[in-house]
Amino acid sequence: MWVSRIRVTGGFLHGLDVTLSPGLNVIIGARGSGKTTLLELIRHAVGAEHADHVGDPRRQAFLKAVLGAGEVIVDLDGHDGGRHLVVDAQGGGQRPDLGRSVLVLGQNELEEIASDGPSRLNLLDLRTGADLSISDRTEAADLTDELFNLRLDLDARREVARMKERLEADHELLRSQETALLGGANDRLSAQREALRSAEERVIGTGQELETIGELRHDVTVGSRTAREELERLVAARERAARLPAYSEVVPAFEAAIEYGRRTADALDMIRQRLDEAAEAAREENLHAREEAAPIREGLERAEAGLGQITSQLRNVEIELRALTENAVAIGSLEDRKRALESRRARILNDVESSEEAVFARRAEVARLATSQIANNVVVVVDHLADASQFRSFLIDALRGSNTRAALIETVAERILPRQLLEMVESDDVASLAVVAGIAPDRAQKLIENLSDKAKLANLAKVELADSVDFRLRDGATEKSVDQLSTGQKCAVTLPIVLSETERTLILDQPEDHLDNAFLVHNIVAGLNARRLAGAQTIVATHNANIPVLGAADAVIVLASDGQHGTVSVAGPFESDDVVDRITRLMEGGRDAFARRSSFYAEHGGPNNG
Repeated sequence: MWVSRIRVTGGFLHGLDVTLSPGLNVIIGARGSGKTTLLELIRHAVGAEHADHVGDPRRQAFLKAVLGAGEVIVDLDGHDGGRHLVVDAQGGGQRPDLGRSVLVLGQNELEEIASDGPSRLNLLDLRTGADLSISDRTEAADLTDELFNLRLDLDARREVARMKERLEADHELLRSQETALLGGANDRLSAQREALRSAEERVIGTGQELETIGELRHDVTVGSRTAREELERLVAARERAARLPAYSEVVPAFEAAIEYGRRTADALDMIRQRLDEAAEAAREENLHAREEAAPIREGLERAEAGLGQITSQLRNVEIELRALTENAVAIGSLEDRKRALESRRARILNDVESSEEAVFARRAEVARLATSQIANNVVVVVDHLADASQFRSFLIDALRGSNTRAALIETVAERILPRQLLEMVESDDVASLAVVAGIAPDRAQKLIENLSDKAKLANLAKVELADSVDFRLRDGATEKSVDQLSTGQKCAVTLPIVLSETERTLILDQPEDHLDNAFLVHNIVAGLNARRLAGAQTIVATHNANIPVLGAADAVIVLASDGQHGTVSVAGPFESDDVVDRITRLMEGGRDAFARRSSFYAEHGGPNNG
């Protein structure tokens, strides 16, 4: 896919109409004539990304200033047919699927990309021309949040469960005391005590039943409210969709979803009604049991002086033991739930790691390809998950105010993966943290204590390590990282990497900045010629005459300006008389470039034969 024509209505370049070649296109003109504006309008029309990962918020303001209420009209040609785009300053009319068909390198971006790790990574990703998205960690964070609450509940219930041994001993003692005091009681009193015990067990049982029903009713009420809210959203969405031309295609899906939501909400309401009925029955049974027990208890207390206090204590212990039995069942259910959530989170994180591996493999492949295509001593290297900056930032924020030393944070960030740390904190695994991080156990303990927080752990579950990209310059037997290079060297390393790609249209704005003329002639122009021979379109704005002349530009567009508007003064191939005249008059070194042309192609081969 290549840009064959661009027209502009409105703004600084109003009325501009330029036809471009599928090969090398060079935009020249005096400063302020609109070269950068033209390139930015092309970029904007196709929705192409800049290679620097941060981007400049001033670009949108710039577009509004130079285009106003006008539009950019771009024609694209390709093997699968053409595209016709009409795009306004706000991006209306852009085609998202075309955003990666063009790579843009703006003015002064070479050094910015070379000096910034994320921008180097972004440049490599743009070079792949593929979607390199990594699976989302949001659900893992939500599960981590839920697991934190579940562990708190488990800890509280396990603390309660520790009372069981003491309560069983108390129960045995009280039961023996009761038996001793009842030794001479007649059968009538024994029968009354059994009746009392039966009534009190019904009181206890119905009380616990009411408590469980209350908890269930709360959960069902929340679910019902949520279902009704979601149903309202679906109905509102259907009404909005009804205004769309293609609504008929989604009507059945909307109606099915709404009906499903309505049935869900109705079912939850019915469950709540049945729970209310069950609660009313349990209350009636509870009151009836209490009324039945009261006179029996009074009669026994009169007939069995001295047993009252023991009976009361025994009853309370039995209530607590019954509650502990329910607690043990709840602990079992919570432990099952915990294992299920941990397994589900593990599957999510495994999927994330698998997608990270796939992305790294694609990046490494592109890095090897780029290195093989670069003639000079430049190597593109990708280190897997070597960028721990996000992890480091998380640790700094999470441990702020804890007096944790920066050196310890750096050690943890370098030696432990975020997922490892998450699991160590959750399991309170001080020993493993100390060994893996190579720190003292007391420091590991303090670190775990400081990170044992619901919000911190949820954020830790979302932390990602990133691949790191380096552009290295071979200098004899050594390789220098791009971070060690001068500004000129950084540009000299980065531009050949950009030019080595031949799959997409490439837009360059003054790539000669910070490069000496000899390097430009022997490396960059050769790269431009290689792109043309590979069938790739390049659009370059430049002040250096060597690019259109030695690059044998298929189309040279000469822009001029009266200070208010930019216009096309001349357009044609580089060797046409009018273009030769403008190059020699407007561009520094223009005559020298034409004079150098013969010797250049004697050394590098003609523009049409490699």
